[in-house]
Amino acid sequence: MKRLFLLLPATLVIGLYSYLFFLTVTSDLNFYKFSYLVYGDFTATTAIIENFHRNALTWPLQYPLFCGEQITYHFGFMALVGLVEKLVPNLTIALNLVSIAALVFLVIFTYLVSLKLFKDKTVAALSPIVYLFNPSLEWVYLIRHVAHEGLKETIKVSNFFAAGPYRPSDVISVFWNLNTFINQRHLILGFALVLALIYIDLTGRRKTEQGRVEQSRVERFLLLKILGVLLLTIINKAALLIYLLYLGASFILANKYLAKIPICFFLRLIRKKCSLDKKQITWVVTKAKSSLLALALIMVTTLLILQTFYGQFSRDLPNARIHYRPGFLVDSVQYKHSYPTFVKWTLYLVENFTLLPIAAVGGFILAYKSNKQNRLSHIALMATAFGSLFTAFIVRFSSDPAVNHKLVNFFIYLSAIYTIYFILKLKNIPLKALTLSWFILTLSLNLTADVIPYLNSDYARFLRPERSRVSKWILQHTNPTDCFLNLTYETMPITLTGRYVFFSWDYYPMSAGYNTLARREQIKFALKHLYRYNSKEKLCELMDKNNLKYIFLHLNNRAEKFADIQIFSDKFKSFPAEFKDSKSMIISYQKLCHDH
Repeated sequence: MKRLFLLLPATLVIGLYSYLFFLTVTSDLNFYKFSYLVYGDFTATTAIIENFHRNALTWPLQYPLFCGEQITYHFGFMALVGLVEKLVPNLTIALNLVSIAALVFLVIFTYLVSLKLFKDKTVAALSPIVYLFNPSLEWVYLIRHVAHEGLKETIKVSNFFAAGPYRPSDVISVFWNLNTFINQRHLILGFALVLALIYIDLTGRRKTEQGRVEQSRVERFLLLKILGVLLLTIINKAALLIYLLYLGASFILANKYLAKIPICFFLRLIRKKCSLDKKQITWVVTKAKSSLLALALIMVTTLLILQTFYGQFSRDLPNARIHYRPGFLVDSVQYKHSYPTFVKWTLYLVENFTLLPIAAVGGFILAYKSNKQNRLSHIALMATAFGSLFTAFIVRFSSDPAVNHKLVNFFIYLSAIYTIYFILKLKNIPLKALTLSWFILTLSLNLTADVIPYLNSDYARFLRPERSRVSKWILQHTNPTDCFLNLTYETMPITLTGRYVFFSWDYYPMSAGYNTLARREQIKFALKHLYRYNSKEKLCELMDKNNLKYIFLHLNNRAEKFADIQIFSDKFKSFPAEFKDSKSMIISYQKLCHDH
């Protein structure tokens, strides 16, 4: 009976997410179907998946939705799905199977890390629940909807009850609910790998001569850590940053006198007394040297991998630059009143995290007092959790807060584990009852609010390549590395074949750091020249310069607004078409510009 209890939380988490994975991403004989709650992200990620599925060995790696540019989006999870699709020839099944496998991996290491930290099977067994836990006041939106519309209408809702920052009037972020893992499947694998590396570190501690447990230093299991950095770099860069924060915290804690050197140097500069005795200096030289070299090796490896795969240090990517921007997450909210900055931050923290930070600190204090052997490990993990949260609030990694939310997610999940420990070990009955009530009510109500929209969501449907005349023609008549000058935001007939497009919906390449403005201006210039002078010279120059092989456009929309450009398909009907049906037209660069 006890074993069933231990397995129940993990079974609940894996079962619910697996159901939602297949509910939101599915297919039938003719269509791939993506829930409207997730299809925005999957329009971009499926392009990467299919590119690896059909064109896995092309180097250098290009971003399929912005061809000609080296990829800047972490692609490891999508590449894995693309390879699995070779064995399971269905995009949605391959994606869901890899997602479930990653989730099982995550749940296992959540249990193992919790067990290692707290030495308590009950805490470890309950730990997977954190992936269903949303600490925000989203439930207020649910109750408000019931009060205004009634229960019958509420259970039919197909949109998230709180959708900040994409609905700026909502203070509550959509990033803390189930949408995190359902939309961001690669984050599951990233977090699982971080926890696996932390578990390896926790098991690598050894006893000193005095019998006390020493915090494992960075150099232990160095090859595994370098391999972990390699995988994190291509799987999820936010997870990589979290792991580097953990390594930094562990390094400082393991080498306590090392931190005193720069402090003393600074104090000496301002004419304050500070000294390191000979014994301490000897300790730094003999004990910290190997850890410092190991940490340096890991950091150099990280930079080399980032440069190799993404080329992030050799090109001008204005949208990808890291900025010091305090309040980046808070600024996305449109408050009804003009509050001072401090009040805005306070309201945002309270509405999105409620009691979680306080309960987590309480759990940390109890764990620190009860387990002397793991004290440095607890400090390192809490420093990583709160360091991730702090970084997310003061640094802007991209024009979109997607990177920042992943740092906050790790804080939420790790803090929730400490909260579970706090509830179970707290001896103050009134405080324990209050915290337990808050945890259960928040979990159940927010989980209800999160699940309802998925049950009611309709689907965006995209013809499977073998069912689409356009896609079948592309597969049969073009090369896997060909890039299309697409004059429409609808690119799925191309990207589902693994081919490349020149310019997708602005949000995808912009949030990945590409200079969308410059490319849009190139398209506008070429097309204005075509319309004004009835000359295809600039259009051919654009295609030749960027190695574009084909033009793709819709014929059934005479004035589609694409990238701030009015596209009139009648202008292209006089051009020689390689492929044409009632909806689409494909024109080759060779026939357009060189055949006479």
